Amino acid sequence: MRGVFIPGEDGAPVVLHFLESRASITRGLVQHPLLEEVQELGLSSLVVDYKGVGASDGSTWPPALDRDASLVYSEAVRRAGGESRVIIRATSLGTLATASLLARGHSPACIVLIAPVRAETVVKNWSSSVIGEVPGFLLRPLVSPPLSVDLVEQILRTRGHLALITPEEDFLLSSDEQELLEEAVYERAMGWITLGRSHVELCIQARARLFPLESGFYRVLMDREIGE
Repeated sequence: MRGVFIPGEDGAPVVLHFLESRASITRGLVQHPLLEEVQELGLSSLVVDYKGVGASDGSTWPPALDRDASLVYSEAVRRAGGESRVIIRATSLGTLATASLLARGHSPACIVLIAPVRAETVVKNWSSSVIGEVPGFLLRPLVSPPLSVDLVEQILRTRGHLALITPEEDFLLSSDEQELLEEAVYERAMGWITLGRSHVELCIQARARLFPLESGFYRVLMDREIGE
């Protein structure tokens, strides 16, 4: 796998960006305002293309996401000087990579999940919305979930700071699943914001710039736990 490291201040904490499916750091994101904004906050950024995407070798294979996420996370921890100085910023498919890390017992300082999806239903929801209810129903037995991990369970178990940014309506996440996430967030007293955009629009926005919620979130963490 190949990616990009954008240094912040000396000894800065590292923001590990897990992008959405097929998005690539090596295809035009390097000089993006998003990474400049992170750098202006004094933070470093680590972004790596998934296998089979952009400059990374190999072919895409969703079950490998768990192992690949662990390798990339280890590099972020090394560059940050400890996992208590790592911030994970994950979008769409990247939220499953994050859930797999939490299931392994990792505990980053902060997690921001944008347009989250659930491993149990993402294939079902995608097929129903994109190719229709009946073809999607027929296809489901032939397609396995990308990972065996429960995002809701991991949110309830995480010990770090966590914020969720979700679209108002999401074809990859049903209203019932939105409620499950919302209940988990409220139970853990974590941050939640819903924006009036679709899943795709929210992913595009996330790739472009930081959300206002994030900037304040990161500054507080820099001043408190991470900065100490």
